[in-house]
Formats: sequence, C-alpha cells, structure tokens
Amino acid sequence: MDKQQILAGNIDGKIVDYVEEVMRVHNLDEKGKDDEILSRIVAINDHIQLLSEQLTELRGQITASTSDDKYALTKAKLIRLMKDMGYY
Repeated sequence: MDKQQILAGNIDGKIVDYVEEVMRVHNLDEKGKDDEILSRIVAINDHIQLLSEQLTELRGQITASTSDDKYALTKAKLIRLMKDMGYY
C-alpha cells in the first residue's frame, strides 16, 4: 500500500482532498513547464539544423570560388611570372 494512502486513513478527509488537489495542480504546472522546455528544445534543434544547412551551402560556395580563382591571373601572380621569366 502507498504511504500516502496509509497516512490518509489517519487524517481528516478535507486535508486529504486539499493535499491531493495541491499535488494535482503542481503536476499540471510541472507538465506545462516541461512542455514549454520541450518546445524550446525542438525550436533550437530546428535552428541548429537550418544553420548546419547554411554552413554546408557556404562551404560549397567557398570551394567553388577557390577552384575558379586558382586559374585567375592576379597582379601578384603576374609579377611572380615576370620574375620567373626574367622580365621584372
């Protein structure tokens, strides 16, 4: 038998009803808080997923742009080429 039920036999019925109601309200409040925390966790996970996708996209763009820049002739590359060929 539950300890609460054993003690309820020794206490006035109104007190038992009050304690049970307080426990019920407390459990509802806790459930509401738990639901709020869970919804925040879901929102944060969704945001993390979105940021991860954006990061992957940016990494792809950087990789594509660096491979294109590999063959671009810049001033520094031109000077280095002219030095290698003896013109500078």
